[in-house]
Amino acid sequence: MEQVSKQYPGKLAVDRVDFSLRPGVIRALMGENGAGKSSLMKMLAGALADYTLHTFVAGKPVSLQTPAQAAACGIGMVYQELSTAQPISIGENLLVGRLTVSAFGLVNRKALAEEARSCLKQVGLEHLDLEARIKEISQHETQLVELAEVLGRKPNILVMDEPTSALSHSEFERLSEIIHKLRAQGMSIIYISHHLPEIFTIADRVTVMRDGKKSARTILPMSPGSHWCG
Repeated sequence: MEQVSKQYPGKLAVDRVDFSLRPGVIRALMGENGAGKSSLMKMLAGALADYTLHTFVAGKPVSLQTPAQAAACGIGMVYQELSTAQPISIGENLLVGRLTVSAFGLVNRKALAEEARSCLKQVGLEHLDLEARIKEISQHETQLVELAEVLGRKPNILVMDEPTSALSHSEFERLSEIIHKLRAQGMSIIYISHHLPEIFTIADRVTVMRDGKKSARTILPMSPGSHWCG
C-alpha cells in the first residue's frame, strides 16, 4: 500500500501511509485507539471506498473498492465487531454467500456439511454441531467460526482486528497456535492490537501508528526473527 489516506468529517484518519507485507510473515499493527489502524486495514479489505491509495498484490496493481474485489485478490479480514448471523445455523454462517444449491434452488446439505467441516477443522472446532445456532455457542467459539468462514475463502493475506479483546489467557493461547499454524502454511497475517504482551508472542514484525501516520521510531530486534519497525 502506497501513500494511503482516509478522510472522515473533521478528521484525517490515515495520512499518506506506506504499508508492506511479505509472504509467511505475521506483522502486528499497533497504536492507541484512533491511531488509524482499523481504517488502514478496512481499506485493504475493501470495506472503505472513499480514499486515496495505490495497492499492489504480488507486485501487480489491484483495485480494492469492495470486499469482493479484496477477496478476489486473496485478502480476508476478521473484524473486531463480530458479524455472524445469530438466527441461522453454524454451517450456514460458514458458507454464507457460497452455498451450493440445486437447479430447484435447494441447498445441497451434504456439500454444505463437507465444506463446513473442512472450515471448522482449520480452527479446531470440527466437533461442533453444524445445525446448532450461533447463539448456542460461546463468544470465543463464535469468533473462531467467523475466522473459519474467512479461511474458507482461502485468503493469502489475513487481517485480524483486535481478535483477543474478550478472550481469556487459555483462549488466547489457542488462537496463537492457530495463527502460527497458518503462518507455517505460508499465509501472511496482519494482527491489529494495542496489547504489548500479545505482540511478543504473536508477531514477527511490528508497525506502530500514531495520529494516522506510521511512527518514525524504530526499536532494535528483541529476538532472532523478530523485528520492530516504525
